[in-house]
Amino acid sequence: MLLPDSLPIHLSAYAAAEGEVNLLQLLQRRPQELIEFLSAACDDETWCDRHPTFISQTFAWLTAQLLADQLPRSLAHIAATSIQPHILVLKDFLPMNLTCSLLNGEIQINSFMFQALSPYFYQLIKQECGLKKQQVFNLNTAFIAEFKIIESNIYSGKCDDLWKLNSTDLWQTLKFARGWGLSELGTECEIKLTHDIREENVIAILAKAFTDSCTILKEKCIEYINANSSGIVISANEKNLLTCELLDTTQASIHEFENVQPMVSELICGPRIIEDPLFAELMTSCPKLRSLDLSKTRDFNDTLKAIPKGVRQLIFTDCQWLNNQYLKQLIALCPDLEQLDLSGCTQLSAAAWGELIKLRYLRTLSVARCLKLNDSELLLILNSARNIEEIDVSECRDITDKGFHSIAISNCPFRSLKMARTNITDAALIGLASKLRSLSSLDATRCRFLSEQGIAEAIKIAKQLTFINLSQCAISSATVIEVQRNRPTLKIVAP
Repeated sequence: MLLPDSLPIHLSAYAAAEGEVNLLQLLQRRPQELIEFLSAACDDETWCDRHPTFISQTFAWLTAQLLADQLPRSLAHIAATSIQPHILVLKDFLPMNLTCSLLNGEIQINSFMFQALSPYFYQLIKQECGLKKQQVFNLNTAFIAEFKIIESNIYSGKCDDLWKLNSTDLWQTLKFARGWGLSELGTECEIKLTHDIREENVIAILAKAFTDSCTILKEKCIEYINANSSGIVISANEKNLLTCELLDTTQASIHEFENVQPMVSELICGPRIIEDPLFAELMTSCPKLRSLDLSKTRDFNDTLKAIPKGVRQLIFTDCQWLNNQYLKQLIALCPDLEQLDLSGCTQLSAAAWGELIKLRYLRTLSVARCLKLNDSELLLILNSARNIEEIDVSECRDITDKGFHSIAISNCPFRSLKMARTNITDAALIGLASKLRSLSSLDATRCRFLSEQGIAEAIKIAKQLTFINLSQCAISSATVIEVQRNRPTLKIVAP
């Protein structure tokens, strides 16, 4: 029997089949090979035209098998994506075996293509038709015209009809695409919608993009706003929330800020921002505000007394005015803090660390580059902030092995420890690995007193570790390779 062009060599034995029906019978015994054969056949449209019985019966069999949950969806997906580029030739062979009941009518569909390409339709059709042995399923969320766009995409894999839609219809199609697991269609809808971004609607589109997790639209709106703003700079942070840096408090800047105010979750303050009496009102009018970055500010100001109770993170990176007294005041204002970044705050001393005991929800603390921090002060931190899960003591070179031993024997439920550029030794590292059983992430960048043997032993002991940064540490490529062979789930950043 003549076989399709480009058929894999290992399937050439099927040339011995006695006709189209016998060929299908042989392939049905090996579904994986059936899918491979069908993929090659789809690419050879001439072969399909000459073997209509095989194609139509294969499609009917695949449709019935998937509907009965007798065919792995992964194989069905391969077959469906092989059909899509040739749908103009192959659609007449697909059995229209089910009826989809919509808001204003009914449409006949092939269940195989819908189930294979959409996880939503896979489950819906399985529940409504496969298990109940019915030929009709309800989709009372869409009209026929809306469904036709989805249908066309499922059968062809293309989005040729999107140009016909206005922005309202595009948003609706995007909603369906996201909900029904048609990611490529969703992406195309987003791209089309970016063409509608204008000054009068960019804020509304940005808000909807955040709500609906539309990455492309969000990025384009942010790009548009930043290109046309002089007083604010916005970005999407790693938690898919809006970060806004307010550069000054001119009338134009305040107007720009007020536009995005309802979406702001992280506010970065420019040097003079908190000195303006308007700042308190601006800050308290951000309903989603959870993080306040005061790193660039010049001095403490009474406007900070209006920090909203909902703020869960304060950032003071390299803040030169933050001293023990001001930290005490700010802790009193924000007793529910979960994250506190004091990196490079060199004016803080032992009198400040005891205040941490008032932050009962504190989980993440950075004291990196607090150059005066020593063993006794670290112990005070550990005794005060008993619930911290992540701590950063990078570049705190006055911490000795005694201090690291305090970390090891503390009752804090550490998941992450950053100790880059510290003077930790092998003994202390092994102690940490032995005692901190919940530790999953460790940053030991450029810890010059660690040896290759000590690092290897610590990794061997720390079974729960999933990430370790050993940049600029004394460890060879051969040892890294050996460790990764023994611990394939451990991500290692090495020299």
